[in-house]
Amino acid sequence: MGNESLVGPDAKKMIGAETPLGGPLEIEKGAVLKYLKAIGETSPLLTDEEYARKSRHGKLQVPIAAFVDYSVPSGDEREITWTIPVPATKRVRGKDEIESLHPIYVGDTIRAKTKVIDVYEKQGKEETLVFVVAETQYINQHNSVVMKHRITSIRRK
Repeated sequence: MGNESLVGPDAKKMIGAETPLGGPLEIEKGAVLKYLKAIGETSPLLTDEEYARKSRHGKLQVPIAAFVDYSVPSGDEREITWTIPVPATKRVRGKDEIESLHPIYVGDTIRAKTKVIDVYEKQGKEETLVFVVAETQYINQHNSVVMKHRITSIRRK
């Protein structure tokens, strides 16, 4: 019993599973400006619409940290990652990796989809741990992937 894998064939079958593209979310100027004010950000590229309009970007940019705080729907993200059949129910967030691929602007409409990248186990100090790696792609209204967010969650019994 002690050598039995926590990641069985049904859990391994989840690798590659992907949610459908979630509903669109418009990046709203007021919410972004409120966030920037809260953190003390004063860059005119982020806070001054006229200044940003004259820049090479042509509009207000959204810093990645502000965007990550948005809750962009991504289909059944929690359903796909939380219901992977492993007998380990306690979860902790282990790692976040963010890859910015294209600027995000105020007014962009973003949709997201999540894919299970890997499910594996490692022996911890006291017990076997299960690692679930999922990646969410954020796609703008021009069908460009603007950001990838890879999350590794760690589960134990």
